[in-house]
Amino acid sequence: MNVVILDTGCANLHSVKSAVARHGYDPVVSRDPDVVLRADKLFSAGRRHRAGGYGPVARA
Repeated sequence: MNVVILDTGCANLHSVKSAVARHGYDPVVSRDPDVVLRADKLFSAGRRHRAGGYGPVARA
């Protein structure tokens, strides 16, 4: 299964990656739209209200 953690630039991605890995997955951290769109499971962590937030993701 292709598990991707969205790199929003505003989260502790190591903690998120470790938590997902504990459930038996091998997650990839990426902000590449092609990688994100191919994900079977997508995790997004961080603060939506921070400057920049999810705007770039929504536009992709």
